[in-house]
Amino acid sequence: WLGFRRVVELSSNIGTAKCAIKLGGERLFETARRFGIGQKIRIGLPGETAGRLVEPERWSDFTVGALAMGHAVAVNSLQMAAGFGAIANGGDLLRPNLILGYVDDDGYVVDRCRREMIGQALTPRSADTLRAILRGVVEHGTAEPVNSPMISIAGKTGTAEIPDLENHRYHKNRFIGSFAGFFPAERPLVAGIVVMEEPHPIHYGGWTSGPAFRKIAERYSILNPDFFTVPERTLVEDGCESHHTVEVPDLVGREFTQALAMAGESGVTLRTGAEQGYIVWQFPPPDRLIFEGDEVLVAVRPPEETKARRVDLKGLSIRDASVFLKFLGVEYEIDGNGRVVRQSVAPGKEIDDKAVCKLKCRPA
Repeated sequence: WLGFRRVVELSSNIGTAKCAIKLGGERLFETARRFGIGQKIRIGLPGETAGRLVEPERWSDFTVGALAMGHAVAVNSLQMAAGFGAIANGGDLLRPNLILGYVDDDGYVVDRCRREMIGQALTPRSADTLRAILRGVVEHGTAEPVNSPMISIAGKTGTAEIPDLENHRYHKNRFIGSFAGFFPAERPLVAGIVVMEEPHPIHYGGWTSGPAFRKIAERYSILNPDFFTVPERTLVEDGCESHHTVEVPDLVGREFTQALAMAGESGVTLRTGAEQGYIVWQFPPPDRLIFEGDEVLVAVRPPEETKARRVDLKGLSIRDASVFLKFLGVEYEIDGNGRVVRQSVAPGKEIDDKAVCKLKCRPA
């Protein structure tokens, strides 16, 4: 006996079938159509398949239960990714674009492709509920190996039997493992899916495709810090007026004393591992709006040294700390989640290429 949330978190086929039978085959079919299942998304590439979703002449409990568990239906990866995108964005099923836009001679994206909505897959309220449930799948469900201390991930595992097309049944010892989801879970920016055909020796999606999805999310968040390292206090959420915010000055290339003076004039503070030398990196980047008194993380290269010094990372979020260490080219290990409370390499020391910085983290 499980509540609906635990049915999803534990991927219970029996619970899923019971819920679907209570809902009814017609409503289940209509919802699947709203998600674009059984229809081509039409992104402009040849060879796109529509999948398969056929309304039966008669709905039996067996038919409804089978459809709810993923039998009697065929879905391609693009449809699944688009469907999870709809859950992530609040219910709008969008047509994926292969091209973001055109890049001009200066490297800026111009003439962006327009946002094309195919339809509304579910209501915003239902999307909010489902996002919370899918986060639970990762936190304490079948996708626990997907849980990351660096970025919050939500999604659903899939372990599907491969169809036996010759005998019109399913193979009982051949599987496709998948994980579809989005991140960051609390404010999704990226949705996608990882699919593995006949993974060995484990075939469950949560233990095969799931960890691959987690690594993609972690690497993406590190390589695109402007997208993901968002201050906890956002201007919209706090409703602060603009005079409480300041633009981050451009400190890279400045001598530390000059950079310190610029920071003071702007109303921000600097966090650094050395107080002599030149600024070689900063975060947040120049022109970002932050609140007065907030910190700007900078890497300083002391005179006559080729590398920057380590910074005291205590109190920083895992994402901020990992972005800094990634810039320095330092290997690191994370124990726990939340904010950094201890680091294995003392602040102010010169970087050692072979050293591994171990970060102990706890929730704030």
